[in-house]
Amino acid sequence: MALRSLIFGIFSLCLAGPASAQPQALHVTLQEFTRLTLEVVPDLGTQLVFPFALDGNMTPPLEINNTNKIGFSYSHTSGQNTILITANTLEQGGSLPDYRGLLFVSIGGYHLSIDLRTTTRLSRHYAEVVFDLEPPARNHLIAHAVQRKRDELEQRYQQRLAALDEQAARLALAMAGELAETRPKIRRVKSARRVPLANDVMLELYADHWKIYPSLAVLVFEVKNESPRRVVITNSYLETAAGDGQKNLPESSYRCRGALRGDDYITCTLTIRDPASVDAKLLKLVLETDRGRVALSW
Repeated sequence: MALRSLIFGIFSLCLAGPASAQPQALHVTLQEFTRLTLEVVPDLGTQLVFPFALDGNMTPPLEINNTNKIGFSYSHTSGQNTILITANTLEQGGSLPDYRGLLFVSIGGYHLSIDLRTTTRLSRHYAEVVFDLEPPARNHLIAHAVQRKRDELEQRYQQRLAALDEQAARLALAMAGELAETRPKIRRVKSARRVPLANDVMLELYADHWKIYPSLAVLVFEVKNESPRRVVITNSYLETAAGDGQKNLPESSYRCRGALRGDDYITCTLTIRDPASVDAKLLKLVLETDRGRVALSW
């Protein structure tokens, strides 16, 4: 009975075949200066796995130096977080040379010195070397990545602002050409209103006329200060109302010539982008000052 059991066990082992070696991984804590020894089986290779992408955004950038290019090779794809190391073999058979070399990897303030050796023993070969970061270093890396993303967004934002400024400049030149070549239609308004404001300030708002161009309209108006106190104009805009009473605020920009001193008047302009707004049923010119608000409707 014992002999039969022994024969059955040997037969089962033969059917199972030889045991295959599973790929092994080595975890290494990444420090400012990291040193390790790697034994590499030819044609298998070892992959270095970093906890961050090895791209141009790291400072200092990635630098790799291989002291034995005959015995070892490496490959890296930009933007990835891995480096593949392989041991070279003879092209025409023969015994395997005993290669040794050093691989130096520098990236983002980390410096790695890897002693490379060839081996035929699978038990000494690591398919992957995974570099881990301690919590403080990982938190610093995350903060650096967040700041880098913010810097990228800020750069894109500034580029878009510059593009908008350039577009606005081209539009302004086009409008200047239109003003120079086109004779505007004049529509007279001749409407005025006197409004008392704070601190015994009396202002008179007088809308004189419109200059209507194909792509814009300019309202010329005057503001008269009937008091000895200086008034600061802070804003001016136009309100329109259709037949159904719905109000609208056309896109506009105002300009006044100088400050409004006491017992004086200034001429101002209000430019709107939509000339059709001039034909609205009701128009209201609004003037905002440091003394209060003045409105004139017609």
